[in-house]
Amino acid sequence: MAQNQKPFGQKLTRQYNAHSMAAKVSDLLANMKAIKYIRAWKESAGPVLLKQAQFMGVQSGEDGLRLTLDVSDPLWRQELEYQKAEILRRFNEALQKAGIGSHELPTQCSLSARTSMPFKSVNAKERRY
Repeated sequence: MAQNQKPFGQKLTRQYNAHSMAAKVSDLLANMKAIKYIRAWKESAGPVLLKQAQFMGVQSGEDGLRLTLDVSDPLWRQELEYQKAEILRRFNEALQKAGIGSHELPTQCSLSARTSMPFKSVNAKERRY
């Protein structure tokens, strides 16, 4: 083996380390974006909405990016259905302040009612009108 040549294993190790480093940087950037999304949600939602709706993330789909929320109960879900546009507008404003580009802003909002919370039925004697 010539003086300037390095063994094949060393070349592979360097290539693997470069690939590994690129993957770590990519993961770090994704985590930073996720943190910006979470902060924007907390800023835009307000205290009442934060208690009733849990931020599940921003997912990409066929029709663009979608803000996904998990709502505490079906009544709140119905109420928020009417406010989707306003929720999305405030969220996107907060994202733009955080430096998220317009191509990374969600265009739709998806709501789901939490299934982990049992529905409590109320009998006629307990109802208050």
